[in-house]
Amino acid sequence: MINTYQIFEELKETFEAYQAERLVKIFAKIYEDLANTVTKAEFRELTEIVKLLSERVDRLAKAQEKTEETLENFKKTVEENFNRVWKSIDELAQAQKRTEESLENFKKSTEENFNRVWKSIDELAEAQKKT
Repeated sequence: MINTYQIFEELKETFEAYQAERLVKIFAKIYEDLANTVTKAEFRELTEIVKLLSERVDRLAKAQEKTEETLENFKKTVEENFNRVWKSIDELAQAQKRTEESLENFKKSTEENFNRVWKSIDELAEAQKKT
């Protein structure tokens, strides 16, 4: 902080009081503006920080791209696996249907065969009675 009173006192030796006061106000304003100005060192430091942040953002963007690519591949693999599972389920359902039809045909033919056997036995028993 600048000592405006001391500057005013020194300026009064050369200028009128009102002129010295006006100059002090101008100096104070200039000092305030300079105090709020970024120095070259601060600017270089900020530039380095921005550069580091930019590099990190680039790395994050690349990592995000890889993550999205991995996710896309995973989705594709899961979809392919689900398609294979559904195909297998369909094939199993068809095989089950064929098995049920085959079993039903077997039951019918077995029933027909037993009916013929029982009929033959009945006919043999009838023939045996006649004999």
